[in-house]
Amino acid sequence: MELRYETLKDMQATIIIADASKNLRDTISMYLENNLDATVYQADSASGALKLIADIPHIHLIISEQNLASGTGSEILASIRQTQQKIPFVLCCSQPPDQIPAFKNTPPDDFILKPSIDQGLHKIIGNVHSGKYQIQIRSRLFNHEPFVKVKPRILHILDKLPTDIYVKLQADKFLKAAHKGDSFTEDDVAKFALKNVDYLYIVAKESDLFFQTTLQKIQEVAEPAPLEDAFLLSSAMQESIQKIATVMGVTPELERLIAANTKTTLSVIQKNPSLKSFFTKISIDPDNYIITHSAAIAYVACGIAKALDWHSEHTYSKLTIAAFLHDVGLDNPELAKCRTDIEFAAHKPPFSHAEHTIWREHSTKAADLIRTMHDIPPDVDHIVAQHHERPDGSGFPLGLDYHRISPLAALFIVAHDLSHCLHHDEAHLQNFITSQEKEYNKGFFKKIYLALQTLEQ
Repeated sequence: MELRYETLKDMQATIIIADASKNLRDTISMYLENNLDATVYQADSASGALKLIADIPHIHLIISEQNLASGTGSEILASIRQTQQKIPFVLCCSQPPDQIPAFKNTPPDDFILKPSIDQGLHKIIGNVHSGKYQIQIRSRLFNHEPFVKVKPRILHILDKLPTDIYVKLQADKFLKAAHKGDSFTEDDVAKFALKNVDYLYIVAKESDLFFQTTLQKIQEVAEPAPLEDAFLLSSAMQESIQKIATVMGVTPELERLIAANTKTTLSVIQKNPSLKSFFTKISIDPDNYIITHSAAIAYVACGIAKALDWHSEHTYSKLTIAAFLHDVGLDNPELAKCRTDIEFAAHKPPFSHAEHTIWREHSTKAADLIRTMHDIPPDVDHIVAQHHERPDGSGFPLGLDYHRISPLAALFIVAHDLSHCLHHDEAHLQNFITSQEKEYNKGFFKKIYLALQTLEQ
């Protein structure tokens, strides 16, 4: 059956926005309502969005985040496609849709890349007017209306109002309610709510300034990204790190990417440090093992550090950078899955002699590469150099045992083992703890093991 586009001529558009952030929903709603003469409905969950889709007869545009409560944006898209109605679906996310496996077979019609919301919305408006979505929306851009409306509740997140604010008394009469530079508190929001004032107004020619200021403030005060979304973003950036390091070695671009990914990852880790939470929400992509495995180790290692009461941002940074760089030089995911000589020898089909050499040398070469970089914290090279050593001395490249493996490297080795679990069916923290009791029974490994046990109590 051919997909049918809803056509809108001289009526208001109906738009649905699904995002966990109420402030962001309000700001996008304000922009769309004032630029497209649209009625905007909001949902903070996938189930809420799907209910709106079921209840509203004609929907002309859906803008949705991927990670939502009770579902995902890709599930919303799949649902509307099953109805054979071509409602334009725009993904609003911190990661492009081509990097999200769920959109591989059913891509969105367009996307807005967070945090550049303003650029994305300008693009969406342009696409509407160019006819890309095969819908016709009456625009307010040509009505020359002197004021545009805003919801009072969005104002209180601003430290100072960037424009004067007006209240509408009659169809063509507005009264100034607050001045540029004033504070607008929650008490002010409550005052207008008691008066049943749904909207306040700003001068139309100042709407872009207001919009930009509000978006900037939302980004400053935003809650950390959902763990799953942050992990996908870390993985996407890690892919670029891996490629540049392997093909080009140390470059300014590589060092900028490492710094950016470390900052992004640490901001989420410090807000979501629970190792148990990570285990329930994250899985290793078998088709992209090296990348997602490296990103996972950053979260797991910092979760273990927290369990050990190592709350230093410096420690988190060392472990995160080591995670991003420990497998630089490996491009065969099957090699990356091997932790020990026993696992290497058991692989079917057998690896070649050349592959054995690459595998045995990669930790040393990665450590050497790290030593040529600027602004890398001390100890990262040692962590990476030792990440294939084992507590009993059976590892490589130096055969160090628990006496000689540094504490941070020991923690990283356990994180490496634990993240490896995420790739297998036994990806359960308690199963891992039970299976490693004998191996982690000495030295600093025992201290780590006891800390892991506290996570299951």
